Amino acid sequence: MEFDSVRRLLDRHWPSLDVHTVRPLGSGFDHLAYEVNTDLVVRVARSPDISEMSGEAEILAAVRAATTVPVPEPILVDASAGLMVYRKLPGTPAAGLPEPSRVAATVVGALRQLMRDIAAIPVGPVDDAPPSEWLDEARSEFADIRAEIPAAHQRAVELFLSQEPPPPYTGQPVFCHNDLGIEHVLVDPETRTLTGVIDWTDAARTEPAHDLGRLFRDLGPQVGPVDDRALFFARCGTLEDLHYGLTEGRDRYAINARAAFDHVFAAER
Repeated sequence: MEFDSVRRLLDRHWPSLDVHTVRPLGSGFDHLAYEVNTDLVVRVARSPDISEMSGEAEILAAVRAATTVPVPEPILVDASAGLMVYRKLPGTPAAGLPEPSRVAATVVGALRQLMRDIAAIPVGPVDDAPPSEWLDEARSEFADIRAEIPAAHQRAVELFLSQEPPPPYTGQPVFCHNDLGIEHVLVDPETRTLTGVIDWTDAARTEPAHDLGRLFRDLGPQVGPVDDRALFFARCGTLEDLHYGLTEGRDRYAINARAAFDHVFAAER
């Protein structure tokens, strides 16, 4: 979407807003995001889904009520246009910082507390995709990027992909961010303390090992001991991010994924 298109979209939905500046913040599979006037985030869906966006607004309200961690608060939502606008939270995504795993010690504790705070939220879809689907996807991604796997970890990755996946989750699903990687964790760039968590598009009731695995992938052993299921998701997520970074030209994803191999695949070496 061009900047003029963002301006026209805002003119139609927020005619009293005087737009001075528009700059891209980033993009993903589902959305484009822009900073407007330095203090607003405008997110536009590539393919608007009315029920999905309405559900996300409900989820954000429930999360804000359950935790003290700052999350986006929509001030304008037009689900039919795929438009959401909220005040920009302070901080910068930890994924974009040099040595992003070197966040303040309080960040890990705050994120673990966030997971506990929101676990009982009763809204959101159920994500019951079995681990076998994750492993199938990891095997497919590995076939594309085999030559890019760090040489010291090539054998460990092959061994992991040759094994059977964990069985389907049989516990009680809990509410999760469900994509709690450090690209969605905002920190103060100087103190590296937590300032917010963004992008709740994938939030769902699912098994908590999903988010714990992503935190272990991105923040390493400081997250603390993780069980075999969280380690499984960390490994699949590492291959996913390396594949995404390489195939989509997102260098920071690839750099951070390569850094994760040392702890994510250490046990298989």
